[in-house]
Amino acid sequence: MEGLPEHAWIVGLAYAVLIVIGLVVNVALAIRFFFRPIRWSERVQSLEQRPWSSGEAMRLLLFLTLLYVLVSLAQHVLGGDTESLGVIWVVLQSLLFHVAGLAYVVASLRRQRLSWSETFGLDSGRIGGQVGTAVLLYLAMLPLLWFYTMLYQVGLRSAGYEPLPQEVVTVFASESSLWLRAYMVLLAAVVAPLFEEVLFRGIALPVLARQRGVTGAVVIMAAVFAAIHFHVPSLVPLFIVAVAFSIGYIYSGSLLVPVVMHGLFNTVNLVLLAVLRPSG
Repeated sequence: MEGLPEHAWIVGLAYAVLIVIGLVVNVALAIRFFFRPIRWSERVQSLEQRPWSSGEAMRLLLFLTLLYVLVSLAQHVLGGDTESLGVIWVVLQSLLFHVAGLAYVVASLRRQRLSWSETFGLDSGRIGGQVGTAVLLYLAMLPLLWFYTMLYQVGLRSAGYEPLPQEVVTVFASESSLWLRAYMVLLAAVVAPLFEEVLFRGIALPVLARQRGVTGAVVIMAAVFAAIHFHVPSLVPLFIVAVAFSIGYIYSGSLLVPVVMHGLFNTVNLVLLAVLRPSG
């Protein structure tokens, strides 16, 4: 069709295939859980018993707030916004926020004498099964994600708001350096999912579940997760995926599941974006 990118049909077909597979997975899961119901109360209790304390969570929040201020100052010193600074800004932001945030979490775990296993349910003996669970749950969320995203986009356009891509997406699509594009893929597929899932699902969700109940915690965390991306067209899609990530964590008891789900979500979107990218 006129006005569409050259390979738009490939992206459309890929999404269609993923959604169909997701529908099949949902039917299979519905049948499986009908005959073997999930004992959610036990899984919620396990979540609430995660050892990260409210005090440590507050200290981490203060540290991240300081990091955010530093990132904002760095942006001001460099004299531009994300679009004008391009990939340099993305690299700087990831180093100052994601990497430093993960370093703080590692240091805090050592200070509290906690292991990754007891804190986040990570078990090297169950990696294969946890990755498989993550893939299935990722596929299962796609039909709902697509449906509500379409409704949301129609609503935005009806209100006179033209949805635009996130600035980081624009930067990735316009970047010509293979190495920098590879770094951005690494950031999206590994670094950002690991840090954000440790923060939102691994730490904040159990702490908030103890205070507000698990349903309230899931909703609040999803709303915060969507809001901090500062992108109106992504609010509903990010809220839905955040709820799915939380369900994946509660169901599996392992943070690896939402990390893999998050990484798949980012990676598939970037790959399809690369397909849309004009050649030459």
